[in-house]
Amino acid sequence: MLWAVLLARHLPVGMLEGFTLLPAGWPSWSADPHVVGFCQSGLVTIELIGSVVLARRLIIPERFNWELGSMVMLVLSCAGRWLVSL
Repeated sequence: MLWAVLLARHLPVGMLEGFTLLPAGWPSWSADPHVVGFCQSGLVTIELIGSVVLARRLIIPERFNWELGSMVMLVLSCAGRWLVSL
């Protein structure tokens, strides 16, 4: 989860400013801030799904522990998305 949130946090640097460093005459590209926000949200959503699947495989198959862990991951991913907002 931490890796995905950190990647989402630094995603605007690559998408907004990454291709503006090319020499003059080369085509430059910069993403719209809405596209960057969509990619950040998608990355955090994929991270949440992957974390739930991984926790489901690692935790003893007791329903209460798995549901509690999933709720904690949902809260953490929402907090992580809030932290990486533009």
